[in-house]
Parts: sequence; structure tokens; C-alpha cells
Amino acid sequence: MIIEDYKQQDDPNGEAQVLRQMIFPDKPTQIQSEVPLVYRSSKSTELPAHTTTQSVLMPKKKQKEVVFDRDSLTYECHHAMLAGLCLISEKLSAKVKATEHKLNILVLGTGTGILPMFLRTHFAKNLQKITTVEIDAGVLLAGRDYFGFHTEHEPLIESVCADAH
Repeated sequence: MIIEDYKQQDDPNGEAQVLRQMIFPDKPTQIQSEVPLVYRSSKSTELPAHTTTQSVLMPKKKQKEVVFDRDSLTYECHHAMLAGLCLISEKLSAKVKATEHKLNILVLGTGTGILPMFLRTHFAKNLQKITTVEIDAGVLLAGRDYFGFHTEHEPLIESVCADAH
């Protein structure tokens, strides 16, 4: 596995955006996971250690920490997955309101945990649980060590290392 940070030059604000990627050596042109890194103020609240990271492309700034951006998805595969959810979002929303039941989401192919963390960030109030299944323990470790996917700090997320087939 190759984990690298790089600067993307085509940010809409005219600034370069730093992205952390995971790539498998046998498929060097195919990105397996990708998350933006951003600065967040540490002045008003202490950020949990598992949400922060370091990058040589983002030097330390006074009263700011480098964190994983859980508010956006940059990987096209994640966009496609969420497009399907958008098609049924109105029905899901109505069901949640009518029954007061919370959603259970199953993610097959956890990868480094980018999608489950995004779903937790944006759907937490409507979630019962997110269960993820990943066949490769090394990928889950990369998620923990380099992408901030720490399920022990996420009561809504359970991750299983197993074959989903």
C-alpha cells in the first residue's frame, strides 16, 4: 500500500487543496481512498487526537490543527454510491419521521473508512448503526493509522474484517 499526500491545484477558491490517498502498488493509477486535509482552529475547543493528523504539505500554524475533512468526498466512487442514496432519500426521510426508527447502514468494502465517517458526520441524528465489512486487515489498519478511522471512538460504527461475499 502507498499512502501519500499531494496538492491538488484546481481548488475552486484558487488555493491548492491537500489530499491524502491510498494506492495499491499493483494498480498505481487507481486511487483506492482519498480524503481532504484541512486546518481547523484548536483555539476554542480541543480537537480529539484521532481527528487530527500531520502532513509535510501542511506546515503547523498557530492555534490550528490539520484534520481529516469529514464534510466532503473527493473520490468519484463515493459520489456514485451516494447518488443511489439520494434517489431514495425522500422515502427514507418519510419512513424515519413516520416510524421514528433510525437507519442501519451496511458498507461492503470499508476501505480506509472515508465513506462511513462521512455518513456518520452527515446522518448521525438518523442513524442506529453503520456496519462495515472489509476483507483486508491491512486496509483497516491504514484507515486507522493514516485516515483517522478509529471505530473505538465512534459508537455508531462497527467494522468487521471478513469476506463480504
